[in-house]
Amino acid sequence: MSETVAGLVSVVTPFLHAAPFIAETIDSVRAQTHTSWELWLVDDGSSDGSAEVARRYARQDLRITLLEQPDRRSHGASAARNLGLARARGEFIAFLDADDVWLPENLAEQVRRLRAEPAAGVLVSRTQYWHSWSGDPGAPRDHTPGLRVPPGRLITPPEFLNRCIQGKATVPCPCGILVRHDALRRVGGFEERFPRLYDDQALYAKLFTSTSVLPVDECWSRYRQHPGSTTMTAAREQNRSWRRAYLAWLGDYVRHDPATAAALAPALRRELWRCRHPVADRLLDELAFLRRRLARLAGAP
Repeated sequence: MSETVAGLVSVVTPFLHAAPFIAETIDSVRAQTHTSWELWLVDDGSSDGSAEVARRYARQDLRITLLEQPDRRSHGASAARNLGLARARGEFIAFLDADDVWLPENLAEQVRRLRAEPAAGVLVSRTQYWHSWSGDPGAPRDHTPGLRVPPGRLITPPEFLNRCIQGKATVPCPCGILVRHDALRRVGGFEERFPRLYDDQALYAKLFTSTSVLPVDECWSRYRQHPGSTTMTAAREQNRSWRRAYLAWLGDYVRHDPATAAALAPALRRELWRCRHPVADRLLDELAFLRRRLARLAGAP
């Protein structure tokens, strides 16, 4: 990674067949009230015209650069982000997928708050799950999950990761985090063995086991919900194999740090068991629900 420039935010946006949305994403970066940014648009092998849109913006704004994989084939979001990170010069790093958007104050607020907490390497904020963009009156309502951790309090490693593994904290969206370049440099970039699923969580694992996290109870980003997104596709497939691979990788990754490995071991064992025994896991969840329901009925007047 290059020598950093104070105050500059390097925004990395990978894209693959993002023509319907990428212009709105880029416009949301250009609308930021914090104007010291550079935007690395990384084409991961698109063939739908999105590269032409990105190229047009790069000609209009010198802060925007279009990058392509050398062979112009798709290598996954992790490899695409790493291509952008290799060129990033900012004091801070931000990630914005090519179908998501930021509110205008996003970078200004995140930079201000992260600078005010020098012990924090990562800031995580809330993100709106954005359905209403489609204008469909039958779409689910927009909602903004809470982080489920005390806001404004530094969380030392590996507490936040442990909570995320157990489902006791909300896993942040990439568009809702800001990372110090130095913290990211220490852990390296994305794990390219996770090309499209758990790519973000593998990076979080590396960061959350090495630096403190600053949770902020504010929302300045919108995570677009649509059928073609990677997350929606994975949900339809009910793909547990990727989670099992991520958990196994994480166990290997923290093995060099006995204290971290010991802290995460109970959660990792439990979650791996759930992945390996989905039917039993579902039955146990249903039993727990029934017990809670019976307890509420027993306490009713």
